[in-house]
Amino acid sequence: ERGVRTKVRETLRLFHAIVRKLQQGEESRSKSKLNPSKRIHLYAARILKERGKYINSSKKSIKGPVPGVEVGDLFNFRIELAIVGLHRHLQSGIDYLNLGHKTIATSIVASGGYANDVDSSDVLIYTGQGGNASGDKEPEDQKLERGNL
Repeated sequence: ERGVRTKVRETLRLFHAIVRKLQQGEESRSKSKLNPSKRIHLYAARILKERGKYINSSKKSIKGPVPGVEVGDLFNFRIELAIVGLHRHLQSGIDYLNLGHKTIATSIVASGGYANDVDSSDVLIYTGQGGNASGDKEPEDQKLERGNL
């Protein structure tokens, strides 16, 4: 387990180093009036994936503790969760696993886009995946499909 923890930390350090290098390149280009990319972290993650550096990267979600990840670990970008195998989806807030005839949630990521009631910092009331209102659009009822099951 100690080796996997070290691998997770080293991989995240490599990710941050790639992001910094890409940002430096964008900053030097922006001085020549080019538009800097707003998705540098996604490009950095693609570089890691192409090099086979993703950890716990099976196609299925992990049931139980994710090897190398500990309670209290901090992540700056949602893509970091995918890199270490904690949450596979870049947009869906619910990652899930089908076990026989049951679907179980393996992780929930709240990105602040929903009007969830917050009474305490240690409680999250997650209203579901999809159907979020944006702009002039009214909220929709959640459908019992995918992660919402």
